[in-house]
Amino acid sequence: MAVTARSVLRADLLGVVEGGTVDDGGVDGLGSPQPLVRRCGDAASAGGAAERSGVYVRDQASLPAPSEGEHPLAGTATFLFEMGHLKHLPRAGWLLLGVPQPESVAEHSFRVGIIGITLAAMEGADVGRTAALCLLHDAHETRIGDVPSVGRAYVTTAVPEADKIETLMQAIEYQAQGYDAAAWRESSLAALRTDSGRQLAQAIGSADPHGWWSAFAASYTELRASTIERARKQLGEKGRPGS
Repeated sequence: MAVTARSVLRADLLGVVEGGTVDDGGVDGLGSPQPLVRRCGDAASAGGAAERSGVYVRDQASLPAPSEGEHPLAGTATFLFEMGHLKHLPRAGWLLLGVPQPESVAEHSFRVGIIGITLAAMEGADVGRTAALCLLHDAHETRIGDVPSVGRAYVTTAVPEADKIETLMQAIEYQAQGYDAAAWRESSLAALRTDSGRQLAQAIGSADPHGWWSAFAASYTELRASTIERARKQLGEKGRPGS
């Protein structure tokens, strides 16, 4: 897909697809492909990079768009539709485990982004840049598909720290459903390189994956009764003379 200079999102992010290129239609005056993403870096390595941070439109579009020719954001719109394909792409490794309908790449990427924000805050790194890196780290899979661990020897991939922590969390959740995901937990833990990542993983390993809602479920009857009582009092006050 050729992406024009007026619509392409600048791809000076670290850590999405190593060695990928896009055809900028001659941005450098020669028409040669430009690097899509340069190299990989995890959330912890993003610190101090604020001066070169950000994802932004390379050239400002002239709006409203001229009536003739292609819309100046046509390439961006096409890219956004392509990213939507990640919602339909299953994470292949969980298929090997026997999970019949595993999480999608888009679902995985969303939580990787949240984890990246957490790690960046812990490390004092650029939160916005880290979130963008994490959300886009599997963007290339719209074209090559998700590559499980058994296929990693045949491709060049770069996996951020937040990706491994998200895989750890998903493994814990699948284990709670009865799947034997111990190997995924072990490999994810072994891949962590930062103290923040290890500390977060330790907390995750000791937490109940259902704990965030179980307290609400346990007190649901009491909560519902108090809500009804409060509503009755409010109705009673409105029905009084002069209210």
